[in-house]
Amino acid sequence: MRYFPEPDDPELAPFTRAFVKVMFAHAELEHRISDLLECITREPGFGEKPCNRMPAQKRPELVRKLCAKYEAKHPGGLPETDEIVRLLSEAFPLCNERNLLAHGIWWALDSAGSFVTVRPGTAYENKSVHRDFYVSEIENVAFELGNLEAELYKLQASIEVRSKRGEDSMTISRLD
Repeated sequence: MRYFPEPDDPELAPFTRAFVKVMFAHAELEHRISDLLECITREPGFGEKPCNRMPAQKRPELVRKLCAKYEAKHPGGLPETDEIVRLLSEAFPLCNERNLLAHGIWWALDSAGSFVTVRPGTAYENKSVHRDFYVSEIENVAFELGNLEAELYKLQASIEVRSKRGEDSMTISRLD
């Protein structure tokens, strides 16, 4: 049966739990990207400044350019660039899914089929007006966003370790 439930309807609970997971995972990803931009530029707060925000679709190429601009600030450059760009490219469709879930209109719920029909707030040419999301699909978006955040963290940590080693060797050479 398809219907538009009340917010406290128990049948909605699996969808709302999955949605919250997506929102938290997306927030963690955005925070990681902000930290990564700070790490790349070596400018505290760089990624948090509104003027440095990047749309998800353009982010891979903009970050590639940012890495090229700042690679000289890092011992050994930024060999992680291609992997960072790849991960940011993978994030774009997931961010689109999150945006549809967050900004679209939850149109109808089919609790028996375990899916919610979401209608985008804006109708685009050549795009379906409605999209069905199963609970498992929503949870998978959250899972994949979390994986991307973890992979970006590893790359950031690699840059930070190499930079720290470079700073330590510069300090040692100054003492000689």
